[in-house]
Amino acid sequence: MISYIYLTLCFVLPCFAWQLFNKKKIKTTNHATRHIVWTVIFWLYCALALHEAGIGTLWDIIYYKEIMGGINLTPLSLNPRLTQLLNIFMFIPLGFLLPLIWERFRSFYRVIFTGYGFSLLIEILQLFNHRISDIDDLIMNTVGTCIGYLIWVVFKFVFYRKRKTATEFSKREPIIYLLLGVMGIFFLFNWRLL
Repeated sequence: MISYIYLTLCFVLPCFAWQLFNKKKIKTTNHATRHIVWTVIFWLYCALALHEAGIGTLWDIIYYKEIMGGINLTPLSLNPRLTQLLNIFMFIPLGFLLPLIWERFRSFYRVIFTGYGFSLLIEILQLFNHRISDIDDLIMNTVGTCIGYLIWVVFKFVFYRKRKTATEFSKREPIIYLLLGVMGIFFLFNWRLL
């Protein structure tokens, strides 16, 4: 639990700094408070996903002194495993939250490419902590993002409102949060301190 709280703080700190830097733009936006609450939920989800995925950090590179993780580039080479199902479930919230919070990300392709990019970033960073980067994880995470998007489509159909409820401070706000949060973890999180 302490490890998750520490990692979450490392993720949230740069994202919060970005929001403070853009506070003038945030104050003039409709539904700003609701958007900030949903954004914090998005941060907490991303931090949990990164905690469970176990990405490498700068401190892992210093400790191990080399990249030792392996790479599996053969798709679906292993028999279906529980891990593959867990990878799908882990990315369903991403596919749901992106279009729910950001109107610009109500496009199927933007959501899928964001999920794919986030998953690819995780797989690359897993090389730094002696884990195996697996193409199956990339595929399953992208499938989970797709399922999350489809759940959002059903949710939107059932709870459709004509008024605009999404707010955006920047066109690439979720991408900025993902990159800043991952960089925060990469540079600040050192599990050996715990």
